Amino acid sequence: MLIKESDKLLKLEGGKQISKTPIHVKIQWKDFMDLTLIDLPGITYSQKMKGENDKKVIDIIREMIKEQVQDSKCIILLVVAADVDVGNTEAVDIA
Repeated sequence: MLIKESDKLLKLEGGKQISKTPIHVKIQWKDFMDLTLIDLPGITYSQKMKGENDKKVIDIIREMIKEQVQDSKCIILLVVAADVDVGNTEAVDIA
């Protein structure tokens, strides 16, 4: 039920796999500074991702990341698997 409702809110009808619509979670705590945490999807490549729809998903993710890292006040926490060569990671280039 919850997944169907979130899919509707995110406009994921028609087989779409990803949405640029953000999900906002607001946490308030007395005497705590304002902080916004944005969890973005990672750029993932696979031999199985060869279709046109897969390429569109990757382009949407890349665009979402670029939009968020433009703010000079943002702190970027980039997580890369230990078995990946960080120097060849596209996310590092974007950040």
